[in-house]
Amino acid sequence: MPTAAEEVDAGGIVTLGWGEGGVKINPADVVAKSSSTSLTSLTIGFLDEASLTTLVHALRRHHSLTKLELVHGSIKDEGAGFLAPLIRTSRALTTLNLWDNKITADGAGIVAAAVRASASMTTLDLGGNPIGDAGCFAIVAAVATHPSMKVLKIRNCCIGDAGIAAIAAALRVESTLTSLDMSSNQFGDTAAATLAAAVATNRTLTSLDLLGVALTDASATAFAAALEENVTLRNLCLHSVRITPAGVSALVAALRRAPQMEILTLHRYPYSVKVALAHCAVNRKLLAFVAAGRKTPAGRLLRRDGDNAVMHRVAWFLVGDSGDVW
Repeated sequence: MPTAAEEVDAGGIVTLGWGEGGVKINPADVVAKSSSTSLTSLTIGFLDEASLTTLVHALRRHHSLTKLELVHGSIKDEGAGFLAPLIRTSRALTTLNLWDNKITADGAGIVAAAVRASASMTTLDLGGNPIGDAGCFAIVAAVATHPSMKVLKIRNCCIGDAGIAAIAAALRVESTLTSLDMSSNQFGDTAAATLAAAVATNRTLTSLDLLGVALTDASATAFAAALEENVTLRNLCLHSVRITPAGVSALVAALRRAPQMEILTLHRYPYSVKVALAHCAVNRKLLAFVAAGRKTPAGRLLRRDGDNAVMHRVAWFLVGDSGDVW
């Protein structure tokens, strides 16, 4: 059980969790009792449908709320319905995070309709909800035509080839999206190739995350070709254990014609580091971001080669399994 986490600061930021001894905090009470009349950011964990109804009512007087995060809860599709009027009518809300709330395709459709009507939304996170392809269709339809949407996170949402095809179609037309996280979904090389083709001609996307998707060298080659044509993408994550040295070589070789690229995230095997080291001199802006522990072969290799001439020209980060940077 998480420990108590409650904070109300002068800037109108509130963070809530659970009370001591497992007693649940009533988020509406905290919001109502807040001395701030210009609440700007609210983060709550483990919220259920009943508490959400009360919370939404309490939030009506906080017209300056710009960031709402309701994570690891169980608001479900019904809760999405409770939230919809708040999302739709707010003129300040820019960030909505509903990570892991048991929302399905129906709830995604409700959120999508509300987001479409929102005048201020720039960031939407529905990660960890089983919205599937049907939910993805609804979200993409809303986001693709939204005038201010910049960031879409649909990680681990049970999205397959059909959903990815819809996303690719949206990227081919004029879009405001700059960051797209579709990691840990259930599509393969065919859908990835369609996505890569769309990325090649897209002129707004700067970050694409496909971590944990079962992609192979075919996808690596497709994205290598996309990098040679795309002029805006700076951050690409293809952290897949199925990509071999051949795929890694294709990706890093493509960096010769992708001067805008800054971060290429590959998987944790040592050959990723070796191949990247062999090619990184072609692009001084490249940051090789390798998920490997301090004591792993990749970690030893990175430290050992840290003093060579190439490494002085290229910034490297070694990220530990716990998430800390060495």
